[in-house]
Amino acid sequence: MVHQIDILVNNSGRSQRSLVLDTPNIDVDQAMMDINVIGPISLTKAVVPHMIKQKSGQIVVTSSVAGKVG
Repeated sequence: MVHQIDILVNNSGRSQRSLVLDTPNIDVDQAMMDINVIGPISLTKAVVPHMIKQKSGQIVVTSSVAGKVG
């Protein structure tokens, strides 16, 4: 069976709603980076070779305006 990847939607996110001084554990920051940055990069790297081979495909990346809210 031949599979084709037509679209990848990178739509994930995690936020932290506490003051930096109240969150001294770096594991919280690492988990956010893994989900918000490394996750979409890893998925894109896994899918792009297939899209190049099939000469088609689209990648969509969503983001949140939460970063603009103080």
